[in-house]
Amino acid sequence: MKKKILFVLVLLILIFSRTSGATTAQAADPPTSTTTIKLISETEALTIANPFVIKQGAVSVNVPESGKIYPGDKIAEIPLTISNVGNISYLINFSAQPAEATEGYPNFDLKIIEGDVAYFPWEIVIAPKTTKSIKIEIYVSYGSYLASFKGLNLRIWPSPDTNQLKKG
Repeated sequence: MKKKILFVLVLLILIFSRTSGATTAQAADPPTSTTTIKLISETEALTIANPFVIKQGAVSVNVPESGKIYPGDKIAEIPLTISNVGNISYLINFSAQPAEATEGYPNFDLKIIEGDVAYFPWEIVIAPKTTKSIKIEIYVSYGSYLASFKGLNLRIWPSPDTNQLKKG
């Protein structure tokens, strides 16, 4: 009796393992109407690179000895020179983030100054093969959560120039 039960269990395991494998294989590579056209040979090596070359000036930090800052306080300022070495125009995006949020998560506002023009909010477009000199001021947002954090980082990245997208 025990041998019959064992035989049935082994048989069921084999049946289910084969059908589940077949199902997995079908799900991984379903029939499709997609056509693939080779555009670039595998022998051609390509690298996606950052179109921005950034040089920073001296960072000015305004943090009191107590470590307490309040909404509206300017906590840092940094001059930057950003060059677009890419082939198209980009929108320059900025974000200030804590290196480590220890309690809650703070919010920051950025004021971007280019010459006599202050952008708040900003939409700075940089044309190909050009350079912009700007200053960034970082403030604690008035609507920031009460939070504790260590360190502060400024992230800079490109995105599409929305004016170019509208022209089509």
